[in-house]
Amino acid sequence: MGKFQEEAFDLIAGHLKALADPLRLRILDQIREEPHYVKDIVAAVGAAQPTVSKHLGILRRAGIVDTERNGTLVRYRIRDERLCDLCDLLMETVVNRIQRDKSAFEDDQQPFRRREKVEA
Repeated sequence: MGKFQEEAFDLIAGHLKALADPLRLRILDQIREEPHYVKDIVAAVGAAQPTVSKHLGILRRAGIVDTERNGTLVRYRIRDERLCDLCDLLMETVVNRIQRDKSAFEDDQQPFRRREKVEA
């Protein structure tokens, strides 16, 4: 494996690690259509401002989001829209799996039956 490929795998792993948090995914979902200020993201995801800021920092350091400053306000946007396609693909995969698992679970269910006591 070449040096370039190793570096690419490291970058991919860093992106996936940054995405591997439900709150960060909710944040990305919130800003996928248009940039949002931190206060608006806080209201939308229902987490405390320091928590949202911490997660936005992780996403920014990973190169997933960019910032635009307007005085003291900071607005966040997704750097590359193709990331939303990846998230959509993952969501579709998960939903399909849940539906398959639910269907398999329902097929296996039988009414509860009391076991007969075995006389010793």
